[in-house]
Amino acid sequence: MPEIQIIAKDNHKTLVTTEGTSAKLSEASVVLVKVAASDVLVVNREGTNAVIRLKNGETIVIEGFFSGTAEPKDNSLVFQDENGQLIWAKFKDAENDADADSDADADADSDVEPQALLGEDLPAALPAEAPQELVSDVIYQPISSIEPLLYHDAGVNPWLWAAIPLVAGGIIAAASNHDSNDDSSAPADTTPPSTDGVTFSVDPVTSDNVINASEASGNVTITGVLKNVPADAANTAVTVVINGVTYNATVDKAAGTWTVSVPGSGLVADADKTIDATVTFKDAAGNSSSVNDTQTYTIDTVAPNTDEVDFSVDSVTADNVVNASEAAGEVTITGVLKNIPADAANTVVTVVVNGVSYTATVDNAAGTWTVNVPGRTLFHQRLRLRLMTLRLQQVKQPTLPSHSVKQLQALM
Repeated sequence: MPEIQIIAKDNHKTLVTTEGTSAKLSEASVVLVKVAASDVLVVNREGTNAVIRLKNGETIVIEGFFSGTAEPKDNSLVFQDENGQLIWAKFKDAENDADADSDADADADSDVEPQALLGEDLPAALPAEAPQELVSDVIYQPISSIEPLLYHDAGVNPWLWAAIPLVAGGIIAAASNHDSNDDSSAPADTTPPSTDGVTFSVDPVTSDNVINASEASGNVTITGVLKNVPADAANTAVTVVINGVTYNATVDKAAGTWTVSVPGSGLVADADKTIDATVTFKDAAGNSSSVNDTQTYTIDTVAPNTDEVDFSVDSVTADNVVNASEAAGEVTITGVLKNIPADAANTVVTVVVNGVSYTATVDNAAGTWTVNVPGRTLFHQRLRLRLMTLRLQQVKQPTLPSHSVKQLQALM
């Protein structure tokens, strides 16, 4: 769905930025639709709405674009393609009902007919297939910025401006309140959004900032902080570059965060093990600014070596027999655990009895482990043997085959 921006003509601020097929106007505004004019099939006035039909079958409705009463509305519709080319879609029955007379006077005083602007005087940047012949309610006018459509203290009249032909350097703006000796014009907006107060950073790649084998084989979610977005930023985009590939993040302005999912294999293959992140702000005039941040990380996909580990299960009870009293209560199962690998960040002993897993307490200093299990799970009339499997696992490698020691204990 296309992006729609609504910019207030009075204070030049972006009122709404949305992606969808509808928008509603509450004050005099410029409606900037991020769609190339060449992709537009037809634009019509339907009641108080401006209806845009695209060649791909989508329909965009701008509610309240026209007035349904004697009080006129002053709204403007502009299309913008992916290269930033702006095309003003001016309704033939006057963009602003209140300015219909001034618009007609300006056209009458101009030596260039509006239709002529769509011919030989158009800059090369305007798509040749601009669908002028396919629309019934608008004519297209290339513009270099939306500034002339906004209200200014200097009193720039967008209707007089619209009737003046294009020149190589851009659009000539005229000031209707200036005398004939004053050749000043409204200055173009060339100031990018200020990034002075922006907070932008990349979080550690994982909880420990280390990519393990499991993470390397799947997707890893990269997150970060983005706060104090410039007020005049009409568009905000965060990109992340990993191993030469660019990924577009999702920005949550309300939460002040951004998120992107990337392949763990790309993180492993990245030569310098550094995430390069950039946030770019673009205002309604197309000026942009950016802030960069990086995050380094490490790779560890090798499980701890268990060759020297001493791991065993003691007798279930003193006599290795579960009696009725013990079966009615809890039985403490113990064992030996020595020579734990030096690179084991975490060690877990698990006891499985009758299909139920129990986590033991490990005493690294003593070289032992202990766990309490219900005696009734050890006691079975038909099967007098119980298989207890104890595993030594490194938490960083949960999906790799773990070192297992199996021991049979006869329960008499």
